[in-house]
Amino acid sequence: MVSRRIVETAPPGVEYSVSAIGKSMSEPLGVLAQWAAQQLPSILAAQAQFDARPEGLTHTDAADLSDYDTVTVRD
Repeated sequence: MVSRRIVETAPPGVEYSVSAIGKSMSEPLGVLAQWAAQQLPSILAAQAQFDARPEGLTHTDAADLSDYDTVTVRD
């Protein structure tokens, strides 16, 4: 994804650039970023709901987490 080239200078240097494979990721990452932006309200609501769970509740308390599996987003 990244090309590295040693530059014969004093002191020695290194140049980095995006490789062809890295450049090919531009479109898929753009689609992912757009999806994440569209899902942000749901993501933030789920995070707030998780943060509001009772003190001491851990991921091992699976039965107690059943109320936190579904998030409703209201506009």
